[in-house]
Amino acid sequence: MKLTETSLGRVQKITEGSTKGNISVQDISIVFGAGKTSFTAVENISFDIHPGEFVCIVGPSGCGKSTVLNAVAGFNHPALGRVEVDGQLVQAPG
Repeated sequence: MKLTETSLGRVQKITEGSTKGNISVQDISIVFGAGKTSFTAVENISFDIHPGEFVCIVGPSGCGKSTVLNAVAGFNHPALGRVEVDGQLVQAPG
């Protein structure tokens, strides 16, 4: 078992080998609007995050960082691809 410090300064126990917390983003594209006014915000993004990993998404303003995180949280829905948390398709927040 590892101990980590949270952003509030509290120590949290993390069990090694945990199966909870797998995030899989596979070939997602996110498009806003429709027809001639459509805008592709994210195109063909894939990554996996495993339990216990610390990941940072970096890039310039407007490159789609928040859009991808909102898809993982269920607020944005990909036009193509899949977002899964612990093997379950993300369809809504929660």
